[in-house]
Amino acid sequence: MSIRTIVALFLSLAAVMANVSCNQAGTAGGRDVAGKKAATSAPVIQRQQPKDQLDQPPKDQLDQPPKDQRETLPEHGSAPHFRVDDGQQEDEAQDPGPDHPAQKLPPIFLSTQHEASCRLKQGDTMPEVELLDIKGKRQSLAALQGRTATVVCFWTSKSPIATWQLSDLEADVVKKYGPQGVAAVVINYKEPLAVVQAAIQKAQLSVPVLMDSKGTVFQQVASDYLPRTYLLDPKGKILWLDIGYSSETQRDLQEAIRYAISLSRHPAP
Repeated sequence: MSIRTIVALFLSLAAVMANVSCNQAGTAGGRDVAGKKAATSAPVIQRQQPKDQLDQPPKDQLDQPPKDQRETLPEHGSAPHFRVDDGQQEDEAQDPGPDHPAQKLPPIFLSTQHEASCRLKQGDTMPEVELLDIKGKRQSLAALQGRTATVVCFWTSKSPIATWQLSDLEADVVKKYGPQGVAAVVINYKEPLAVVQAAIQKAQLSVPVLMDSKGTVFQQVASDYLPRTYLLDPKGKILWLDIGYSSETQRDLQEAIRYAISLSRHPAP
């Protein structure tokens, strides 16, 4: 075999080997491209958090008011709200105190419906009544009156604001103005004795509690709406009254009490 023939065979074999290598490379490249296309076109599935778990604080933080707030009384016509302690301190700082005289009675603001429900109004005399107290003893309202003034509250435990008033009555009236001859009496409207006793114990109230078990006394005073607050002079005349209970009621009641005290010290000629 000549040298020329050997060279020709070698070149032919090299060409065949090169062609096989190109075909394999092309096949592998095709797989890569196809794989990339598949990876690109395939949808990306992400697990979504349930809606009830999105942006939720820990359970022990849900529906919790800030620590620097406390429950307080609503203004007239509003729902219970919270007030920061600073506001409470400001209110206390503005309280003139029991020895500060009041020159006049606070005005009485009643809606048309509330006014229509009043069978006794400012200037009328509270009827002389006798009722059983929570100890079963018969008591007359006249015998329980203070020498300077008397706060009479008609209430029911079914009203949250009425129970708030009971809690405030001890500090706002008994302790603050009791030494100056101001008394307080609460009259429950048609509730079982056990319910009344539980509410009084919770409020830590020391004033006489009378049971209007049939509602006959209340019906002499009004036709509807509880709680009701009346301030009586020593003769049983209504000096001031309010329906419902709010921070405004607190302020006005204490102003009316200071006015009654000033009248006792300086009676009208």
